Amino acid sequence: MTLPGDLLFAPGEAILQSTAQQWLETILSDVGRYPGATILVGSHTDAEPNADQIVDISFQQAMAVQRYLTERLGEEQYHWVAVGYGDSALSESTSSQPQNWVTIAIVPQ
Repeated sequence: MTLPGDLLFAPGEAILQSTAQQWLETILSDVGRYPGATILVGSHTDAEPNADQIVDISFQQAMAVQRYLTERLGEEQYHWVAVGYGDSALSESTSSQPQNWVTIAIVPQ
């Protein structure tokens, strides 16, 4: 699943916006079908000019999504992995808008 990062986070921030809850709630039933699965939460962002900050912010964003899902689904039933990818080759498009997204992958047991 891929969620647009700008709906979850303000540019350069790792705190979930108020609108993030409605987006994350839509995937709970999908994830809930796979108890014991590994859930990979990855964040891509190019919102900051400093490469070191990009990786740190994207990791913090992935952790924020993971924390939200863990609170709703439980930590015990899943194996959680958060990854901050930072900038991505896909974000190097001709668009001048920052490219931000969060991916959630379910790896069944």
